[in-house]
Formats: sequence, C-alpha cells, structure tokens
Amino acid sequence: RQRTVSVGSVVRIKSNGRRAVMKQTGGVPGLNLVLVAFEEEENDHKVKRGDVELVTSEELERDPFRPFERNTNEGNGNDSRAVNEEAGVKDDPPKPFNDQRDGKR
Repeated sequence: RQRTVSVGSVVRIKSNGRRAVMKQTGGVPGLNLVLVAFEEEENDHKVKRGDVELVTSEELERDPFRPFERNTNEGNGNDSRAVNEEAGVKDDPPKPFNDQRDGKR
C-alpha cells in the first residue's frame, strides 16, 4: 500500500476535487509546486504540493484513472499519405538539395 506521493502516483487536488497523475515532484519552478496531468487532459499543470492527496487503492479499483489518449489512427491503415489523398493533397517527392545558388559562387 502506497503512503507517499511520487512520480506516477494518482492524486486528488484538494481545491477542485479533480484527479491527476504526478509527473514531477521536484525542480518545478515556483514555491512548493509539483507537476500533474489531470484525467483525460493533455497538458500538464503546476499545483501546490500541499494541495495534493494520494488517491486510495480502493478508489482506483472502483474507478480506474483515465489518462489522456491521443488519437493516433494506428492499425487502421490511415497513414498521412492516405489521409492526404482523400483530402486531394498530393505528396510531392522531395526535391534534391542544390547548393549552387543560381550558379553564382
């Protein structure tokens, strides 16, 4: 059973009741701040160290933490080329690099 807050711990922010995961506990600019990532939210936020409390393992069993998940379209066959073709955008091959600058040297 965990008793101390560390990186990766699921915590509750006392001031707003939201749950978050600890991203960084030390070296966060500001007085006694830690870095957290709220449930289902992409950006990290600074909060006061004293404003976090550890979420119990019982609560996590009842209601698991839901981290932010980026929609990557992995495994469905949609790569950038296919998406661009559907949108009517052509992927031109890269042009060779020519450092002659209009023939002047």
